[in-house]
Formats: sequence, C-alpha cells, structure tokens
Amino acid sequence: MTAQNTYSSGGTTWDTRGYTLALDASGSAIIAPTLYGEVTTIGALATVGAYSSDFALGADIGFSYGETACDQTGAITAFSVNAIVTASCSLSVSPMDFGIIDAAIVAPVDQSATILVSCTNGSGYTVGLGFGNQPVDFGPKGRRMSNGGSTLGYGLYHDTARTFDWGLTGGSVAAGVGTGGDQSLTVYGRIFANQQAVIGVYTDTVVVVVTY
Repeated sequence: MTAQNTYSSGGTTWDTRGYTLALDASGSAIIAPTLYGEVTTIGALATVGAYSSDFALGADIGFSYGETACDQTGAITAFSVNAIVTASCSLSVSPMDFGIIDAAIVAPVDQSATILVSCTNGSGYTVGLGFGNQPVDFGPKGRRMSNGGSTLGYGLYHDTARTFDWGLTGGSVAAGVGTGGDQSLTVYGRIFANQQAVIGVYTDTVVVVVTY
C-alpha cells in the first residue's frame, strides 16, 4: 500500500493519513494507531459462549520523498479479538385496558395485552405473571382490580378460551427459547361475570417475571 505523505521542511517528521511520525536521528519512527471495533447487529444471532478471532498483522507500506525511501522493519505481529456472550433478556409490555363497562357485569368481559420478550439466541427462558396488588388468593380467579375499597375480580390466561391460567410457578408460566430478537406473547384477560361494581376507575399492577 502506498500512502500519501508530506515530509516536513525541518526533516524531522512524516505526516501520513492523519498520523505524525517523529523521526529519530537515524530517520526511524514508530507509529501505534488505534483500532476501533464494533459488534454489528448480526451479533444478535450469537449464542451464549466465548468468541475469539486472531489476526496476523502484516503491512506492505512504503514511504518516499524524492529519492529517499523508507520501509517497514521488524517482525510481523498479531492480535486477537475476544468477546463473551452471556444470557440476558429484556421485555416490554402493553397495558390491558378493558375500557368502559356496565356496573352490572352479567357476561364476562375479555381483553388482551402483549408481552415482547427478547432473550439471547438459544437461551431458554420462562415468563410468569404476578397476582397484582390486592389478590384474594393465588388461584386462577384470585386477582382483583381496585377502586378505593371496591374490587373487581379478573383473571389472566395463556389461551383465548381463558382456561389455562397464567401465574408464577410450575406449568402456569410461559416457556420459550430466545432468538436474539423480539418474541411476542399474548396475555388473555377476563373480568368475571356476575359481579356488581361500584362506579369508578379500577386498576391493578401485575409484575412480569422473566427467568433465564
């Protein structure tokens, strides 16, 4: 590779591609450029483990000024690039809004929400749902939304039929294997029938627990 260079009028430096080489009495110089690395977006496909790569450093660089030539000397060296990928997960959750309903709840009221979970490619994970701020028990019908001292019973499920309840233990959690990208999980909610609600706004907060 031939670089475009400017030899200083004082005869003590070479300026080449943004680097200034200070020459010693023998006309030699050492340069130590910084190499900048980046893990690109394709890194999302990496599985858990240690990664490395080795590069041989060789250069065919010639500098010249008039009839004077300067060539690289010394042994060719090498450097390695290393990274360790550990398991990790992130998530985002949409709210579950049942909207405006009648105070006299004769039939079930259904709604859904979406969990987006992103885990390291190839890593197993589970997603559990807590029982809210005011549960009456930890069964499938134990969750309660509250409006002051009034409550409204509801459940969270894996399926559209609202038969497979979603909790924190055993077979009630969702399980999956990460792909390095977002995976979508739907939470199916139901306000139970045959309730008489006091007029007002009912809320609850459910903690989503990801284990990996």
